[in-house]
Amino acid sequence: MRNPLPPASVLIVGGGIGGIVLGDRLSALGIAVTICERHQGRAGSSWPEILWPATKARLALCRGGNDVTGRSLLTLGGMQAHVGGRWRELLSREGLQASSYGPVSADPHGLREGLLASSPCQIRRGLTWERPILDGDGSIRGGVFREAGSGAELEIRADLVVGDDGSGSRVREAIGIRFDARSFPLDFLCFPVLWPTRFPPDEALLWAAPGLPGIAGAMVMPQSPGGGGAGMILVDPAIRAAVGEETLWQACLERLPDFADFVVRAEEIPTAVVRDWGHARAYGGRGGVLLGDAIHPTSPAGGQGANMAVADAVALGGLVPQGGEFARLLATYESQRREANAKSVGITAAVASGLRAPLPGSWRRGLVRGGIRSVSRLGWAPWFLRFPATAFLGGEME
Repeated sequence: MRNPLPPASVLIVGGGIGGIVLGDRLSALGIAVTICERHQGRAGSSWPEILWPATKARLALCRGGNDVTGRSLLTLGGMQAHVGGRWRELLSREGLQASSYGPVSADPHGLREGLLASSPCQIRRGLTWERPILDGDGSIRGGVFREAGSGAELEIRADLVVGDDGSGSRVREAIGIRFDARSFPLDFLCFPVLWPTRFPPDEALLWAAPGLPGIAGAMVMPQSPGGGGAGMILVDPAIRAAVGEETLWQACLERLPDFADFVVRAEEIPTAVVRDWGHARAYGGRGGVLLGDAIHPTSPAGGQGANMAVADAVALGGLVPQGGEFARLLATYESQRREANAKSVGITAAVASGLRAPLPGSWRRGLVRGGIRSVSRLGWAPWFLRFPATAFLGGEME
């Protein structure tokens, strides 16, 4: 298939952070972009999300980006971990200030909705992808969607289709790319947080290997200057299935020091999130291109998912306006992004392997506690942050 000129129209399936950045960049160059999103508004539970400085800087360049990032991002001033019966400083304020890799806490819903509201693209909500529209040579030239309200089918045609529709990507399926997902060994119970005034408003808190049956750890993270935030409990899927979220939730409320102080409502049961991870064998085909979790879903380890998606969008946004053969665009895009994305996926792979290691629980807890003490005592913050803060980088973002 040949496209001798830049596409006049682009269809982005899924309103993720990467698709929003891509649409913003292409729209600024005069390309008509339509973003189709199945959710009507904010959807899903709250969860902790880390962005890194390069990602924050790129988001600020989007239309309305400075205002949106000011409301939805919070630069973390430290991290404490409860281990060995007391709070220990895991990442110090001084160490973060001395490092150029300081993590940024994000309200993912607020960030996404704010950027969508300011986007120059045409935003179509309540549309679920049904099947591709194909031209004579089998290339994808748009999609057929189903409207949430009426159930009617709607055709949207475009010169280029981009799938930003998550780990279960239906665009990836339409393209015919095989994806062998692997399950992360822990599930995540996510919940909103109301930040108590007695804790620093910009420090994340971690309960590491608390020794509760089925619970590997917990984290709470502030997400905005207004006192909102999100938390996450890491649980054994088998035990979660056996005893249920409510039992695990109550165990945390009762036995983790200070944990209940952060809960918006003590009776609220968090939302369970199961994460797959992996790396697709190709980044597109048949006239369609993928980005973000549609290519490389990860666990929250290292805060890589949204950062990788933005870096994908920046790389793809630099190539699409050049036009030329689709096969060449796809090959260049993948060559720019695969190595960096593989490094980021490698963080999840390493964490998953460690969690699956056949070690007694007491040994595992001892290793975690020893690692936290080493990081906190030896001032390893710059080294500790550098790899996850830069692994996803590549091309224009460096």
